[in-house]
Amino acid sequence: MERDMSEEYKKNIPVSVKDQNRLAELEVIVTKNFKAFYEVGCALREIREKRYYRQAHNTFEDYCREMWDILERSANFQIKAANVVDNLQLKLGEANHGTIVPGLGLSENSNQTIPLPENEHQARILSRVPPEDQPSVWVEAVKTIPEGGKITASHIKKTMREMNLASMSAVRKEVTETDMGKKGDDIKDDRVSKKFKSSFTDFFDQVQKERQHNWRYTDKKVVLRFLKAIYTTVNSEI
Repeated sequence: MERDMSEEYKKNIPVSVKDQNRLAELEVIVTKNFKAFYEVGCALREIREKRYYRQAHNTFEDYCREMWDILERSANFQIKAANVVDNLQLKLGEANHGTIVPGLGLSENSNQTIPLPENEHQARILSRVPPEDQPSVWVEAVKTIPEGGKITASHIKKTMREMNLASMSAVRKEVTETDMGKKGDDIKDDRVSKKFKSSFTDFFDQVQKERQHNWRYTDKKVVLRFLKAIYTTVNSEI
């Protein structure tokens, strides 16, 4: 019966110096190719934007499939990742050269050099947030890496979720306190009944809870349908 060698390697078998050296060599290769994602994304972006493929291919989709045997979606993922890196370089380049960019959470006397994403996955996750928010999310992710840890996809997602929750709390507070300090005619355009405000607050709080549970119990599309129904109903009477 053939043995599962992977199980053997799970044991605490001493690693020889030769194996350690070979591991280091292989990790250099992996790191180099991980970082190549940016160059690949930039190349594909230029090919797509300037339609260099048009002599032999009708569409960018055909080009990706016939030339590289990849889906257009995969190529677009790489392009998105490159766009994120470009955006971060623009903003973080200033921070790394001594100019503190407002909103990044860096102190005026900060000498911290902020790294850029090292692989496509890191950059692609950041593409889920608006370009203007990407630098702040990335800086926060870098600042909150556990000691001895790395910037993983899950860590970036957690950072995004926590920052969004904080942002949602600010929006909730702003919306529910619009009539504070107003009197008489000033409140007419912002009048809100206590029952409506309470319902809105409960709904907002529940959305936060669902997001904290990664939408395990409620589908995001269902929430959007509810919101769309509310919007359609109110907007039809404006």
